[in-house]
Amino acid sequence: MRLALIAFAAVAGFAQLPPSGTLSQNDRPVFRAEVGRVEKELAASPDNCWVLNELARTWASGQQYPETVQWLEKIASLGVGLDPSRDPLYKALHGTREFEAILRQTRESMKPVSTSREAFRIAEGDLTPESEAYDPLTRRFYLGSMRMARGLPKDWEAYSA
Repeated sequence: MRLALIAFAAVAGFAQLPPSGTLSQNDRPVFRAEVGRVEKELAASPDNCWVLNELARTWASGQQYPETVQWLEKIASLGVGLDPSRDPLYKALHGTREFEAILRQTRESMKPVSTSREAFRIAEGDLTPESEAYDPLTRRFYLGSMRMARGLPKDWEAYSA
């Protein structure tokens, strides 16, 4: 009995998809035309996550949530790590079982695959990394920043390995 209550509480914690919106007579043909335009792009590159996301966003903009979820699931299945959680068009889906499953699958695909370790830290907090290079002969790292207008840091030698 207790296990059943816990399982019910876990399931009850997620909401169902919100009801889909109703498009006005004026909006319906414009919406369908936009879906058609993006679907035409999709025909040219069926696994392009950006085109798939544009299609999901188009359905979300029309508040057509089952279709939105369908395309978000397709993106998540590609394992490309395209996280929809911050896109305001998907806000109505937050907390639903379907959207949370998409987020779990997306985040699972974004787990680190490297065993790298930190080599050094740069003290300047106002650097905007632009490029980096390593010279194996001198064992030094060279860093490019879009915000190095002041010149090189005083302790630049500290950045050699």
